[in-house]
Amino acid sequence: MIEDYDIRMRNFRMVPTGNFEITRNGKKVEIRKGRDIYATAKGEFLPKEWKDAALAEIERCGEMDILHAIEHHVRENCVWLHKESEIEEYAIECHCCRAYLHWPEWQENAGIAPAQKPEEPAPLYEDGGTIIWM
Repeated sequence: MIEDYDIRMRNFRMVPTGNFEITRNGKKVEIRKGRDIYATAKGEFLPKEWKDAALAEIERCGEMDILHAIEHHVRENCVWLHKESEIEEYAIECHCCRAYLHWPEWQENAGIAPAQKPEEPAPLYEDGGTIIWM
């Protein structure tokens, strides 16, 4: 499922490189490098790995046309994103968390097919005939 690649948390960790250096006091210290790590329901990924895995899942589910429409929307409306790679990553993130379903422009102009619209919850009736939504 595409929702399994929704980014729940972005972590920054210092990871050891395996190399050492001698400080000015003569102490041997391990060299570390900072890494971004995305935590999802499928596990933890580096940004490039997450992007590749999420794209593969979107393609496997046959929703590339939706992704292209989201990229067009992001390119038009998200002016803080300048590079094409930033636009693509943000579009994939919006696709994975299904944020586009809540955009008014998307619902009016993009035309979500009836099979792709989120389903309304089924009403449950109590004794008095009132409807309770669950």
